[in-house]
Amino acid sequence: VFTREVKPDRDGDGLHGALDLDSDGDGIPDEVEGGGDTDGDGIPNSHDLDSDGDGICDVVEAGLADEDGDCHYDDRTDENGNGLADSLDPEMGGIPVVLP
Repeated sequence: VFTREVKPDRDGDGLHGALDLDSDGDGIPDEVEGGGDTDGDGIPNSHDLDSDGDGICDVVEAGLADEDGDCHYDDRTDENGNGLADSLDPEMGGIPVVLP
């Protein structure tokens, strides 16, 4: 019998685990957010849409578009299928997020 653990698709983009460079869909790559838990809520920063727990979405704090207020980056077009929006993906000519 073969079993395989599948990591959840937290942002609904069809990618799981290490295949998804932005696990929570906020436009900030997981490697930039890191695996720590800044606000101590038990959710790693890379999966937490408000990683510092101040009530302001990370996407907004990073200066990215979130017109509908869902804490996800508005332009989630991802032609190369790596989970990172093309407009923020250097591989696709995008400008990467730099956090203050």
